[in-house]
Amino acid sequence: MTPDRNACNAGGEISAVHEGFSVLIRWAFLDNSPHVFPERAIPLFPANEVARIERFVREPDRRLRYAAAEILSDIISDHCPDRSGMTVVRDQYGRLFIQGADSVDISVSHSGDIVVCAFAFNGRIGIDIEQVRSVDYRDFESVFPDSLKKWLCPCYGFHESGYTNDESFFHAWTLFESVLKADGRGLSAPLDDFVFEDSIARLDRDIWHVNRVPVSAGYICTLASSLPVFRCDAKRYTCCR
Repeated sequence: MTPDRNACNAGGEISAVHEGFSVLIRWAFLDNSPHVFPERAIPLFPANEVARIERFVREPDRRLRYAAAEILSDIISDHCPDRSGMTVVRDQYGRLFIQGADSVDISVSHSGDIVVCAFAFNGRIGIDIEQVRSVDYRDFESVFPDSLKKWLCPCYGFHESGYTNDESFFHAWTLFESVLKADGRGLSAPLDDFVFEDSIARLDRDIWHVNRVPVSAGYICTLASSLPVFRCDAKRYTCCR
């Protein structure tokens, strides 16, 4: 089993086809992210969300979120001609969505020095990125459902220390997280019902199509969507400083 059988190609098609459903993905690196909340994004973000970002103590954490706000602002401006009444807010589970645009869905993730944003019409999406690094996967044993533990990594259960930097672990983790983000309920979803096989994940009767997104060496990024993706437009974004 592999989560990246249908991998998003930068600006290209992927093998799973559904007429009319496409996803736009943009990512930015910390080295060119803004140092203040981008002025042109302010009309889209309520004061409490801006204040939430400003409360992060570490500057890199703030800058990655500034970059996400800028990316989302530009995407919405480019693809929603009438953005009046649109606001980026959070639901009861903390999931970002665009109030005033029911047909649009967004998802944001960041890790290391990269932030990635996904945008789609008429479908539900979730995106997750992780920097490949040494982790103790024993910390995740109570989180991963049994169906995913079996696939966690080829050497699962054989590291006496519990530490691994195997990319298979991060494929599993980003797959799991992307589905939870698309579902929207996070870890409060019925995780025992999670099943993954052959690029399809099932959670609480819902089916999610999972695709790998090639972003940068040393990072694993996965997209989950409620429909098979016809086109994945994935590109690096350069922020205005």
